[in-house]
Amino acid sequence: MPYTEVDRFAASIGVNDRVAAGGSDSQTFFKTCLQNFVNAVNVFKLDNELPFKSFDIDNKLGFFTGGAEAATLETADLELVPGQRAFLQEITVDTDCANYTLKAWTSDKYGGTRTWGSAVTPFASTGVSHFRSSAKFHRIRMETEDGAEWNHIAGLRPTARPEGRR
Repeated sequence: MPYTEVDRFAASIGVNDRVAAGGSDSQTFFKTCLQNFVNAVNVFKLDNELPFKSFDIDNKLGFFTGGAEAATLETADLELVPGQRAFLQEITVDTDCANYTLKAWTSDKYGGTRTWGSAVTPFASTGVSHFRSSAKFHRIRMETEDGAEWNHIAGLRPTARPEGRR
C-alpha cells in the first residue's frame, strides 16, 4: 500500500501510537474517516485551491469564477471627534489594493441631509488620500475598479482635527 497524505497526517498527530492499544481495526477506521474527509474537501477544489462560494436566495450553492468585479465598501456614520464637528484631513486605507477611490459623505446630525464629496485617489508614494471635509458625521465609501486585484482591506485610519462647537 502506498504511503499517502492520510498516512503522513496520521503519523504526524501520533495516530499509530494512540490507536495501537485498540488494534489495527481502530487505526484502519480512523484512516478511512480521514480519507473520506480529504476526498470531500478535494471535491470543492478548483485548480488546487478552495474557491470562494456562496448560497443564493434559493439555497443553491454557487462558485465565483472569472475576473474581479468592482467592489464598494462603506463605513457606518463616524463621529471622528466625539461631541463636536471634525475637519477630515486625510485617510490611509490598510489594504493591498492599488486602484481605489474614497468619498466622504457628510452630515451635521443623525438622519440629516447627507452630501457626498468628490472621489479622491491615494498618492501612489504614500497611500494617503487627502480631504477637506467639515462635518459632525462622516461616512467613507471605498470603490475598487473592475479587475483590481486585492486580498484584504483591513480598515482605514482617518486623520481629523476638532472644529468649534455650535
